[in-house]
Amino acid sequence: ESLAVQLSTTLSENPQAPVGAVLQTAVRRNPMIIAAALRKKDGELLFATEEHLNKWQLPPGEPSTLNQIRVPVYHHDQPWGELELVFQPVNPGIGDLLQNPLIKIVLFAALVGFVAYLVYLKRALKELNPDAVIPERVRKALDTLAEGLLILDRKENIVFANSVFAKKTGLSAQALIGKKCRQLGWEVDAGENDSTEFPWTRVLRGEEQGKPLQLVLATGRQRAYTFAVKASPIYGTANEIRGALVTFDDVTELLAKNQALEKANQRLEQSQREISRQNQELQLLATRDPLTNCLNRRALFAGFQTLFDEALKHEEELGCIMVDIDHFKSINDRFGHAVGDKVIQLVAQVITKTVRTHDLVGRYGGEEFCVVLPDTDAATAAEVAERIRLTLAEGKELELASAIRITASLGVSSLASGAKTPQELVDQADKALYAAKEGGRN
Repeated sequence: ESLAVQLSTTLSENPQAPVGAVLQTAVRRNPMIIAAALRKKDGELLFATEEHLNKWQLPPGEPSTLNQIRVPVYHHDQPWGELELVFQPVNPGIGDLLQNPLIKIVLFAALVGFVAYLVYLKRALKELNPDAVIPERVRKALDTLAEGLLILDRKENIVFANSVFAKKTGLSAQALIGKKCRQLGWEVDAGENDSTEFPWTRVLRGEEQGKPLQLVLATGRQRAYTFAVKASPIYGTANEIRGALVTFDDVTELLAKNQALEKANQRLEQSQREISRQNQELQLLATRDPLTNCLNRRALFAGFQTLFDEALKHEEELGCIMVDIDHFKSINDRFGHAVGDKVIQLVAQVITKTVRTHDLVGRYGGEEFCVVLPDTDAATAAEVAERIRLTLAEGKELELASAIRITASLGVSSLASGAKTPQELVDQADKALYAAKEGGRN
């Protein structure tokens, strides 16, 4: 390879360079090389040492052998030709024998047989180990347990598996003996612990396990079991740990029922939220006027009674304003009921924006509204009524055609006038309202 690189460099610098001297020098200085030649890509022999034509036996196109080697030569990164080298014969050794396919097959078979023998011997010695022998009566007793159970040696190998655990894995109890417990296909439950350390590993190191750990076992029957795993050490005569006793409580169905219960609770909570939302809608429908979203007459008097009683109890004032849209019938007659409804909505918006948030605004009937103002005397209530009247009369906040002019007549009363009931207070404000109507409206 080095000689081919040298020739490629020489030819790249000077295609007419005397390469024969290079090849003769290589043959002369290296006793392992018998002959050498340089052949162009088209097969023309450019140069060859004396012995080359007699020694070179490799036909064109055949791959190199151990004694006769072709190496490509390049000129400016393009194939130019080949370097042919004939080496001294090499005495066959172990490396040559290993190249023989028959020898390879024999060695492979021997290696596989040896490994199988070691595995069998290890299994046989394990079966003959007195420490792994469990009396038959003990086996039968452990098979009656409702939980799965494994007995492990110090290297985590299974030396006993009861029938309950074997049934979960789909293998026989005898087939489980000798297997590594950690290699059964365990998965740590994501909700329990991110650690991949198993309970029996901690116990065999002499550490305490703590609470049971949930492990998932995926079997070959496309089914997974979830176990609550608890491990405890097995001590020998010198109080050294000889193994571990591991119990597997199948909680698969319990977890499934808990998940189903959780989903049922979620559906119940969702239903309760939906019922609560619908109750709120019903409450709104039962207490609100659908056109103006103000309190309807029944809800208005229910709240009115409460405020009236509190005002009497605490000896506070309570104001009442009655609002009636002027010439409302003519608006309906000229522009239609749709425009009339729009007018009622706009008046309701003006009243609601003018009063306080804790004041009561209700649609008393038709185009008439009632406003209840806690802790408000007649003079203050009259000021509020005047602001409502002015806002309507100026029409700045009303989105109506210029042909429509809205005004309202208002009446005010308060507890100071001696009303004994909410209805009487409303009647007093209503009388004042009609006085405003008779005085020219607005």
